[in-house]
Amino acid sequence: MRYAASRRPPPKPARSPLRSPRDHSGADIMTSVDTWQEEGYQLSPQQLARSGEARSTAVRTVRSATRIPVPDLEARIATAVATHESLRTRYAEFAGLATPVQVVDPVGPVAIERPGADRTVFRAGALTVEHETSGPDGTRLVSHPAAASASTTLSWTRLVGLLLEDAGAAARGDGAAVRRRRRLAR
Repeated sequence: MRYAASRRPPPKPARSPLRSPRDHSGADIMTSVDTWQEEGYQLSPQQLARSGEARSTAVRTVRSATRIPVPDLEARIATAVATHESLRTRYAEFAGLATPVQVVDPVGPVAIERPGADRTVFRAGALTVEHETSGPDGTRLVSHPAAASASTTLSWTRLVGLLLEDAGAAARGDGAAVRRRRRLAR
């Protein structure tokens, strides 16, 4: 009996969690798509089911009791977009492919538009933020992240936290909080 047990085939190695999922033919499902235009990534089944949302934007508004200076907000937006790929992800269609493809754009500068005296619009990656001063002591932010990025890795709550972080401390002149934010941004 002992001899028969030792003749069992060795156990199969466990499937690595880092391997790409495969379909019934053994081909990779999540593969990089390289076209002559740019590189993109195929959408997962969950993303395909929600692909209509990828073209729309989610509009969110938040008011801050403290005034947020334009240069501070520009730095926060640049840090958020550089840190979180979901804020640089767009969905493109290529000739010959049946479904849209995710394209992660490289980190770029924050574009600033000033359509009014009290209004500034920031554009970085797939994120647009409108900054309006609301009276002498407040700021109103209107954020337009792509709906697909707003519902995935980077939630709306986290984005607001990144944009409003230490706004009160900076207004009070709390240098330690500002230095901590700069250190974390590196």
